Amino acid sequence: MPWAAVDVGHPRPYRPAPAPLSASATVAVATARGLCLALAVLLLSVSPSAAADVPVEALARSLQDYNASARFPLPELDPTSMRRLSQGQLLRLRDPAPTEGGPQRITGLLVCEASRDALWLALRDPHLDAVKDLTEVRLSEEGQWPTVWYQFFHTPGPFADRHWVLSVDDNLALARSSENRLWEHYWTLAAEGPQTAADAVEKGQVPGVDSAMVSKAVYVPFNEGAWLVMALSENRTLLGYTVRASVGGRIPDKLVVNYSLLTLGRVLRRVEARSTTIHSHYDAAHARIRGGDGEPIP
Repeated sequence: MPWAAVDVGHPRPYRPAPAPLSASATVAVATARGLCLALAVLLLSVSPSAAADVPVEALARSLQDYNASARFPLPELDPTSMRRLSQGQLLRLRDPAPTEGGPQRITGLLVCEASRDALWLALRDPHLDAVKDLTEVRLSEEGQWPTVWYQFFHTPGPFADRHWVLSVDDNLALARSSENRLWEHYWTLAAEGPQTAADAVEKGQVPGVDSAMVSKAVYVPFNEGAWLVMALSENRTLLGYTVRASVGGRIPDKLVVNYSLLTLGRVLRRVEARSTTIHSHYDAAHARIRGGDGEPIP
């Protein structure tokens, strides 16, 4: 069943201002916002992209090819959504939960006037994103794939901190089957993650985090998703982000999903804007970043 994009283009009718939130509700909202940051789903914009129209047929072929080999296939788009995407508009999609009470998937798609490599570098460069209150450490050796990352989020009270271990990889089979037009950078929760986290902290591999903190933290029950880039031409690329995540504990999944969906646009816009200046940062002295085909980007 195709999923239509969320419609955000119409003016809203006037409604009286709501009553101020209680202190506890304010903390809950602030905490949910912070957790969204930790899960890499952030911020807002819904204006059309500067990208010129893309033929719907070309987009449809790319999406079909992507879904044939993707680790996390995208939702099927209805004709209205496909047309809006081809016209440079941001799409924000919400899937139903796969199981009753399970986390929903959100997806954002945007056609950008940028090359595949520029967007990939913009979303992958480790120097360009820093999330306040998030500690992250790579546990695997440099150059080892899949790579394993430990992340610990210092949640504002009264809620417990969150932590998780991710297994991260690039879909090399997709790159090969598409002749390097389609790249996917995906992650899942690592097997035996809680024990891996405890061992890493006990060995002193995670600065600023100790075993007592880990014992009180909530290990997130679900986190999987992907960044994707689809080369439509030399300097026009479809950028996408898709994720299903639950933060567990007393934070309702619906609250986090609603806020994340609302703010998804700026995540993509920020990567698009960063791609215009990435090559001045990614100079000869910069460590090479692996492309979606497994080869370092020159």
